[in-house]
Amino acid sequence: MNLENFANDIANELKKEFPGADIKVQEIPKNGEVLTGITVLAEGKSVSPTIYINDFYDDYVDGRSIEEIAETITDIAKDSLANMPEIKLPDIMNWNEMQDQVVARIVGNEGNEQYLAGKVSTKDEFLPDISYIYGVNLDVGDNKGFIAITNNIFDTWNIDKETLHEVALENTFDKLQPEIKSMNEIIAEMMGMDVEDMSMIPGMDENTPPMIVVSNEDRAFGAVSIFHPEVQEELADRIGGDFFILPSSVHEVIVVPADPERIEEFKDMVYSVNQEQVAPQERLSDQVYAYDSKNQELCLAEKLSGEKKLTFSMDSLKVDLENKQKAEAGKDAPGKDHSNDHSRT
Repeated sequence: MNLENFANDIANELKKEFPGADIKVQEIPKNGEVLTGITVLAEGKSVSPTIYINDFYDDYVDGRSIEEIAETITDIAKDSLANMPEIKLPDIMNWNEMQDQVVARIVGNEGNEQYLAGKVSTKDEFLPDISYIYGVNLDVGDNKGFIAITNNIFDTWNIDKETLHEVALENTFDKLQPEIKSMNEIIAEMMGMDVEDMSMIPGMDENTPPMIVVSNEDRAFGAVSIFHPEVQEELADRIGGDFFILPSSVHEVIVVPADPERIEEFKDMVYSVNQEQVAPQERLSDQVYAYDSKNQELCLAEKLSGEKKLTFSMDSLKVDLENKQKAEAGKDAPGKDHSNDHSRT
């Protein structure tokens, strides 16, 4: 039995348990992959849980019976419906009501073709492999959601894309304050240590030049913070001029002093980290970006001219990234329990 037939069988079982509910099987693109989910919208409810069944299908392939799986999914649906808060959803078709809640994220174009299809997006002028997407953040109790702005929604707003882009970025930087911290500060927080004690960790000492993590206070979908002009200016002041931007994930980027002669080394490292440490749905790009402090603009690293040289080895940079990964594995970092992306037309 393939995944499609499996999903339909599970949906039919749910219909027996939830008569009158609107139960749908949906293919849901999520940053580079497409998941299969079943939504259960009960009568009189305005919101519905989405149960992703890809892992359950793997269980079925491994020999677990479909009856047992259906029972488990039914229990999950019942629990979700029982604990789902009653909320009044905003009128997403009304721009006047939505304009203060619209925010922006950035995603990589490669591998996200399905995700971007039908959504309002803007390719960045200087970084062509990056697109902005726009949405409305919902925050209801412990539940958070991001409703991506589709073309259908945008058409009802009667505004141009430039207005949407400007408003979304302004709201994003106001509601989700950018955060600039050294790698040492980030790892120290995760490990519950004082920054002064970081020299005890192999490869991390006071003589290492600045490696800075840029995100937002939630550390969720914070890579867009690198586009804030004040963030760029502060980073240039800290580093003393041009800098490289390593797209760690859609949640954060890493900034180091620029060295135009070592671009290929950095690109190899970014690709390796993406393949080994970053989930496919959270990858941003395999490119290396740069900030040209003279022209005050972002660009691909290849377009940056200059002679600033790094004084630390690539090995020390890799050690810092490995230490950060170990710290993340040992503690649930803030912002890592990311919200589902629900699109509504």
